Amino acid sequence: MKIKNLFYFILVTTASINFSITSLAFSQEVEEKSLIGFANHLFKNGHYYQAVTEYERFIYFNPTHPSIPAARLKIAYCYKLGEQYERAVELFRNLVDEYHGRK
Repeated sequence: MKIKNLFYFILVTTASINFSITSLAFSQEVEEKSLIGFANHLFKNGHYYQAVTEYERFIYFNPTHPSIPAARLKIAYCYKLGEQYERAVELFRNLVDEYHGRK
């Protein structure tokens, strides 16, 4: 009887840990998609300055995410489309300097 109870205890504990890890990973992925998704939504609807804020929020909370270069490029486009040309040119140049030669 003790072995059976121990088996159930280990089974439930392992399942709980796996569920918790999976839930955290899934919620992080959903949050990343929602942050970048909302920023893209603002961009598509012409709310460029608000989109900049959301792209920057995405970058801040996900500093190693593979979509960082795309988010930074969108920020530069937001400034261009918002007619802040000097800031846009500065950001485009920074991106060229940083990512030149990368694929």
